[in-house]
Amino acid sequence: MSHKPNGAFGDAHENIVRKVDLSDSIGNPVAFGLFGFSMQLTLIGLLNAGYIEPDGAVVVYSFVLVAGVLQLIVTGLAMLIKKNLFGAVAFTVLGSFAISMAMFNLLLLTGAVQLHGPINKAITAVFAIYAYIGFILMIASVKMDVVGFLNFVGVVLVFSTGAAASYLNNPSLTLASAWITILTGISGFYVATGAFLGETFRRPVLPMGDFSRLRKVPVTERTDSGATVFMG
Repeated sequence: MSHKPNGAFGDAHENIVRKVDLSDSIGNPVAFGLFGFSMQLTLIGLLNAGYIEPDGAVVVYSFVLVAGVLQLIVTGLAMLIKKNLFGAVAFTVLGSFAISMAMFNLLLLTGAVQLHGPINKAITAVFAIYAYIGFILMIASVKMDVVGFLNFVGVVLVFSTGAAASYLNNPSLTLASAWITILTGISGFYVATGAFLGETFRRPVLPMGDFSRLRKVPVTERTDSGATVFMG
């Protein structure tokens, strides 16, 4: 009886390393996240503008908390799986803000947290930091389309005016920030609707605008990352 030398048996059972790519195994989650983002902004804007009664704040922030987790964070993780760095950062960062803000306000409304002094500087710092992050996202959104870019302009204005209103304790700025929030939410609904209908019918349905005419030099498409693609 002949015996194979050591290792010969393994020749028939080679260790095969397979790279599993899940990026194409899930649908485009952009509309899912954008609808949640837009509803959050619109409701918060209506609350701060006085169109929703003060007692309705519990309803608004409860929704913001749940939508922030189930829509924005889940969408951000899905975009990460799809190798879309921009979408992952945008949705998870904004989702984290929404969750934190909702939890803080709910704790205040239920009396679980008691404040013993002003918190204007803390709120100003938070809004200022997110205004900077929003500004970076706005710059990167030039790779998307005109409507998406304008939506991020609104996000920057929401955080900027929110920071100014908190720092100056100015009711007029607070009202202006509320209206900017409402308008940004409405524009977000437009982007979300365009993304949803476009995915459903597999063709552009709503005009989004195109920045490609402003690009003089074509950008070489990267093969190792889809980070610059948000809507596609």
